[in-house]
Amino acid sequence: CACLVGSEMCIRDRQNTGAILTSHLNPNQMKLLVSLGCRVVFALDKDVCIRDDHNIKRLKQFVNVEYIWDKEDLLGDKDSPVDRGQDTWKKLYDGRLSWR
Repeated sequence: CACLVGSEMCIRDRQNTGAILTSHLNPNQMKLLVSLGCRVVFALDKDVCIRDDHNIKRLKQFVNVEYIWDKEDLLGDKDSPVDRGQDTWKKLYDGRLSWR
């Protein structure tokens, strides 16, 4: 599993973590993730909708894509799931959604 966050903060309890350092996935990042062939979890800022990202739409054709969606309004508008601490991160990660 590769877990991608929109910031540089690492989640210490996950082995494979990366940062896209922006609000969208670029073509080179997409190709790298396809080559890994693993499930990818996106944990981007609350105000970013991954379903609007063309490269993530393409990525889901090759690997399982999951994402964190703040259904319980735990985050501020510009927060990423890691900005509110480990407990909030775990709750959001455990409730992640699959994009088929």
